[in-house]
Amino acid sequence: MERWIFAFLVGDIAALFSPVLLPLNILVIIFCFFLVVTTIASTKNSLSFRFKHHKSFGYLTIISGFMAGVIYLMAMSNFHFNNNFVTAQAQTFDVQGQVSSVVVKKQNNPSLMFTIKVATINGEPVKSSWFPTLLRVSWFKPKLLLQQGDLLTATIKLTKPHGYQNRFGFDYNQWVFSKGFIATGSIKKIHSHSSLKELNPTQLNPSKQQPLEFKFLQQNLLQQGSVNKLIEATQGINSQGVMLAVGLGNRSLITNEQFELYNHMGISHLLAISGLHIGIIFLVIKWLLKLVAKGWLTLTRLHLNHKYLTMFTLILLWSYIGLISFPVSATRAGLFVSLWALLDLTFSNINKIKLLLLVAFFSLLIDPFSPLTAAWWLTFSAVLGIVIFIQKVPFVKVESSTGLSIKELSIKNFSVERESIKALFTSSDKQEQESNPEDSLKWQLWQNKLFPIFRNVTNRFIYLLKFQVFITVWMMPVVLFWFGGVSVSSVLTNLIAIPIFSFILVPSIFVGTVGALLDISWLHYLFVFADAVLSPLLNMFSRYSVFHYWIDFAFGVWSWWLLIICIVLILPVYVLNRSRASKVVLSVLLVLPVGLSFYPWHSSLITQFKPKLTMYVLDVGQGTSVLFKQGSSAFIYDLGPVYPSGFNATQAVVKPMLIGLGITDVAHIVVSHNDSDHTGDINVLGDTSWIATRKQSCKPQTLTWFNTEITMLWPEQPRLNHSFSKQTTKNKNKNKNKNELSKNDSSCVIKITDKLTNSRVLLTGDITSKIERRLLAMHNKAKIDLESDVIISAHHGSKYSSAQAFINAVSPEIVFHSAGVNNRFGFPTTEVIDRFDLLNAQYTKGKSPQRGLPQLTQYSTNTQGMLEVVFTQTDQNSTKSGVIVTGYLDHWQPFWKKQNPFRFTSKIR
Repeated sequence: MERWIFAFLVGDIAALFSPVLLPLNILVIIFCFFLVVTTIASTKNSLSFRFKHHKSFGYLTIISGFMAGVIYLMAMSNFHFNNNFVTAQAQTFDVQGQVSSVVVKKQNNPSLMFTIKVATINGEPVKSSWFPTLLRVSWFKPKLLLQQGDLLTATIKLTKPHGYQNRFGFDYNQWVFSKGFIATGSIKKIHSHSSLKELNPTQLNPSKQQPLEFKFLQQNLLQQGSVNKLIEATQGINSQGVMLAVGLGNRSLITNEQFELYNHMGISHLLAISGLHIGIIFLVIKWLLKLVAKGWLTLTRLHLNHKYLTMFTLILLWSYIGLISFPVSATRAGLFVSLWALLDLTFSNINKIKLLLLVAFFSLLIDPFSPLTAAWWLTFSAVLGIVIFIQKVPFVKVESSTGLSIKELSIKNFSVERESIKALFTSSDKQEQESNPEDSLKWQLWQNKLFPIFRNVTNRFIYLLKFQVFITVWMMPVVLFWFGGVSVSSVLTNLIAIPIFSFILVPSIFVGTVGALLDISWLHYLFVFADAVLSPLLNMFSRYSVFHYWIDFAFGVWSWWLLIICIVLILPVYVLNRSRASKVVLSVLLVLPVGLSFYPWHSSLITQFKPKLTMYVLDVGQGTSVLFKQGSSAFIYDLGPVYPSGFNATQAVVKPMLIGLGITDVAHIVVSHNDSDHTGDINVLGDTSWIATRKQSCKPQTLTWFNTEITMLWPEQPRLNHSFSKQTTKNKNKNKNKNELSKNDSSCVIKITDKLTNSRVLLTGDITSKIERRLLAMHNKAKIDLESDVIISAHHGSKYSSAQAFINAVSPEIVFHSAGVNNRFGFPTTEVIDRFDLLNAQYTKGKSPQRGLPQLTQYSTNTQGMLEVVFTQTDQNSTKSGVIVTGYLDHWQPFWKKQNPFRFTSKIR
């Protein structure tokens, strides 16, 4: 059974990364085939009896479990995509539905993000399926204060989920699919809005016919009301965001900067309702019920036995989990606690690893997409590590100095006390006895009582320290994979924080939350008490760097760490375990990370010993950011867009790319011009002094960077400051007409020349055809050389740029368009694409044996995501370079990223 469950888990996870989704009819055929084979193998006859004892039966069990996991995941995915009514292009729909997520308005953010559970689309009811139809929408400068449970009729512009697709960084598509959203969009207009508070009770009667707009009226506002009450109860408290996170699992009031700091401290897991919280809450509820039961026994003389007490505790625990919307981590922890409690009630003895497998199995039945989240892996990895540590390093009870356990000592102490009292009364020389305390039975009695307690406390602390070191090392591979780094301070911070959270903060906040929900005002002081403990703790952690020291690991570097960690964890067990089967399993576990790490090792070694110029046209949506890399050094041209909400591509894309690629030095940064789709947020990359030494102005100059020259071609003069000294209007107009350029036309045009491979790249910013004509005139006068192998099309492919004469002068072989998916400008325009395609005809017409037949190829980030360009020298005696372009998105991407998940060759965007 354990092998079948493990194979099911592997099948579910493997199916998530399948490049194609099998339709239901094929899944039914596969299911029937394996059902027949399993039934025949399980039939009671002599043949099946021999087969069950054959090793092939074990293989069949594993295969059937694996296929069951694949079939289940793909069947659930079919149900998910069954409701997908949105095409790749942005469309406007009239949507009727209910706000299904808790809404918390954040300060300094003009947009409101929330989830809508759809009832009708354009007046037609949505198809019923296993999953509800969920939309993730934003509302810029909302005119209403929405609450969970509110009913809306709105015009919403929807599109299929799409996020930045880069080698490193947050994968928005993966997050959206794991949460069950079928589309994302923005609200254009609210036609009607009603709150459950405004409806009279007769409208909620399920026995009466209801209009379609009241389809979801059976759900109440309990969750939203709970959040509102807790926010009100903690108003004015410094750590209000943490209170809300620990009490109700809502992190809306914790900023991204704060959460990143908590993550670097290694205590972000304490801000999620996970196993630690659920276990403590289970014990707190049980303790409170025991108090109630004692009072009930006094009044009625009716005894509440252990079985009923446990069942009531589980009911209240699951009510709490339901109150916080069944978060994945809390649901898994609740399943584990429930199974453990039921096994305890039935006096069943089961291995903890088997219990963990059962919990993982049920968690995937409830949410088959959860392995796409970091929380799923962190939860089960941590619990598995805890179980292994407890089994391999059990805590040994401290014995007394006489070699007796505490229980045996308490029995002997009674006789010792009796003898000591007798000696005190019968001794003829009391002063002599007091002068030799070591020889007295009374001294031995106190010695046996105090020292075991002291040693017990000391050994528990040492045991906790060993556990914290082990779990930190154990969790490193998972943390490295999901976050690209590790908190060096986590051992120290968790040694301090976990006992405080376990014994003080979580119980206090939980009881205070219950009091806030029940309007028990005097329990508000529990929040004041918790804040008095929590605020100094967080201030201490944030003030001293020893408590939040974080190390980022490049893709090629953390693979070495993965191998070291596996050797540290597996080798001792391998040496001590004599079982051949165990050694085979451990060898596979050791070889697996080596195999997975071969590519990054190879890439990192090649990068260090043969640093070639590599170019990355980053997918930053409707904006521009180009990263050049040589060895561990980088040159950045533009930083992507920044939005009014504060979200910026520098934080979301550029910084993770620098970390993932192992960039330790950013040599130069050039921001082409002062437009929000290019400026990003440079402060994310470093402090003011660091920026001052890296950021380059656009004055005419040539910078040398290893084997590469960076030449500023435009503007001819440094950018003019738009604030002028006092002068006559006539002189103002004269200077403006003569010198001033628009933002776009003042873009910094740069030519990159790699001497090692003779490669040339032209970066054009957002210049228009007006500036292109001036550059062309300079080119014709031999002041500059525009001819390049690669060009970034001007202004993202606008038809007012990339004139035909300019294209002919540049004569590129590769063209990159940096544009957003379904952008409202239609970039790159068909006119620009046709102009570059026209160059192919000219190449064909001018074919010669010397020149060959170059084929101009166009790429765009809005269809292929990030574009990686490797420059190579085709021939040692040739002056032409070779350019290898790789798009991040290809046909082998998982099915949930594609427009049509049922086709392998389907477009992704």
